[in-house]
Amino acid sequence: GTRSGSIDPTIVTFAADHLSKSPEEVISDLNKKSGLFSISNGDNDMRCIERRATSGDEDAELALTMFVYILAKHIAAMVVACGGSVDALVFTAGIGENSAFVRKKTVEALGAVLGNVVIDEKINMENGRYTDGIISRNDGDGSPFIIVIPTDEELSICQECRRFIDL
Repeated sequence: GTRSGSIDPTIVTFAADHLSKSPEEVISDLNKKSGLFSISNGDNDMRCIERRATSGDEDAELALTMFVYILAKHIAAMVVACGGSVDALVFTAGIGENSAFVRKKTVEALGAVLGNVVIDEKINMENGRYTDGIISRNDGDGSPFIIVIPTDEELSICQECRRFIDL
């Protein structure tokens, strides 16, 4: 979480002029000193940000709120691109796999888009470990499943290398 995300590209020259920095310095700041790191005032690790937010740190609370809002906005756009409904919403990788808070708040923010999805609090806190990753309670009402799938990048790299070697 150190990159700026979506911004107007003219910010580079504007910031360079107003901050007396070179465009390269501004680009470096946008890549290494922005995002969660900047908004939270010094952390780019979601675990630390969550701990700080729980303790009442307003910068960390803002970073969490913004992160969830932007994530939900992007998911909603993808649901629209899928015709307005999906069978499942999958959380994976670092934050998606490990942050019950982000999953819960994101699904809550998507209520109007996903329908009556309810996350099981206990299962969500366990990251879906004992339920094949499914963390939602579905009552056959057509609402999507909410699923946590662990990422194993090292395994994927090994499998692709093996496939390449076998060619």
